[in-house]
Amino acid sequence: PYWFASQANRIKYAIPSDPIPAGFWSENIHPQDAQRAINGFNDALNNKQLASFQHEYRFKGADNQYYLVHDTIKFLRDNDGNVKRVVGSWRDVTYERLREEKLENLFQQLEQERNRFKHIAELSNAAMWEIDHHTNRISWTAGNKTLKEFGFSKSDYSITDWLNGIHPDDRQQVEQSFLQSLASGDHYFDSYRFLKVDGSVTYIIDQGTIFRDNGGRAVRSIGSWLDITRERKREIVLEQIIEQQRQLNRELEAKEDELKRINQQLARNVSQLQEREFILNQSQRLARIGSWEYDPVAYQMFWSQEMYSIYG
Repeated sequence: PYWFASQANRIKYAIPSDPIPAGFWSENIHPQDAQRAINGFNDALNNKQLASFQHEYRFKGADNQYYLVHDTIKFLRDNDGNVKRVVGSWRDVTYERLREEKLENLFQQLEQERNRFKHIAELSNAAMWEIDHHTNRISWTAGNKTLKEFGFSKSDYSITDWLNGIHPDDRQQVEQSFLQSLASGDHYFDSYRFLKVDGSVTYIIDQGTIFRDNGGRAVRSIGSWLDITRERKREIVLEQIIEQQRQLNRELEAKEDELKRINQQLARNVSQLQEREFILNQSQRLARIGSWEYDPVAYQMFWSQEMYSIYG
């Protein structure tokens, strides 16, 4: 066999000088790939209908380091299909396959995370959304219950569908906030009321990240969407209780003010009565006139101080 390679590749794959030993190729294939690679080559070689063949395997190079090579082979045959000559080329795909493997692992992890999120979403009414700004389509990831209740299972769900689902009193403000984020921001956050398919009102916290191209145009957005209706209703009840307590406090303060005013009036009345009693006693003392009062129910007689002075 003859091997044609640059000096760099001869060093990389530890290709010896000519003449190349017959077993150089087969003896340096990774043990786990050797049988498959050799059998694949021989089967292709003996198939008279086959003009080319491709396969991949690990090959040992310098410093016993293995490289994953993509081997493309062409069989030059005569009219009877017998091989007259074989030519081939190698391409090092080690890092290419590593990138593909990493990408595949990332996709698998992403799918696992999506599935995990769907289970969580079934319990929390949470959802993940992704917007393609070229088409204005929104794709939702959530539990089946949430998708059905909010109408997110629609295949061509759009930004218009989302805006139409927002409570009419909140819609304009939410749309303006979203458009402002698309125009100049990298993040979006808002809270608003949203209508379910059955017309019931829910309270939502919505936040996301906006991705842009080199020209600064929004191309994709992803985010999370959380139904906080139960929490918001508890807050509303609490706010009502607090307001009721404040109203009660205001009423108590008003009653306290009224009681204070009454007490002040009573104090003035008592003072006036005491003054009148003092004047009456002084008048009786000077005139030597006493007064008395009889309670026929209790059979009791009440004398003024001057009566006691006169009669002892």
